[in-house]
Amino acid sequence: LNFAVVMYVGIVIVSYVFGRLQYIYINRAGENFLRLLRIKVFAQMQRQSMSFFDREKAGVLVARMTADIESMAELIQWGLLQFVSAGLLLVTSLVLMTAMSWQLTLSVVVLVAPVLAAGSVRFQRQSNRAYLIVRERGGQNLSNLQEGIAGVRVIQAYGREAEQARRFRRSNRSLYDANMTAVRVSTWYFG
Repeated sequence: LNFAVVMYVGIVIVSYVFGRLQYIYINRAGENFLRLLRIKVFAQMQRQSMSFFDREKAGVLVARMTADIESMAELIQWGLLQFVSAGLLLVTSLVLMTAMSWQLTLSVVVLVAPVLAAGSVRFQRQSNRAYLIVRERGGQNLSNLQEGIAGVRVIQAYGREAEQARRFRRSNRSLYDANMTAVRVSTWYFG
């Protein structure tokens, strides 16, 4: 029992140290990548024509850039770590289960794999749709905010504060509803 306890404590300490190092190195690499990505996106925006900025609202562009880079940050910093961890856990579990009983392993894989695959495909379709709507409505919301702030003198001069506030509340509520739909899609799958 003493040997088992010492081994367990040793494994926990080694796991902590390697987990921490893995987290630090993945995040350092991810942050460097994101820094370079932000620079490239900014440079690309600077190269756009004047007519591009006439067609596109500044708030939508800023929201889209911010949301896309944030999504990349989440993918790089957490998604990669979770993917590697889940992959190792899956392979280790399959090896151990196969060593114990290949027949039971085969039956579990045959029963569970199709359900997981179908659920994953459904989640991908629904989440793509939901997150595109969130991004679009986030851009609209930020655009409404930016227009309201930039045009505050004109809004006040014509007494349109209440209308502008109503417009922003509608836009904000629409963004909230889109986010809640995305949360429901995520909780259905990850639950």
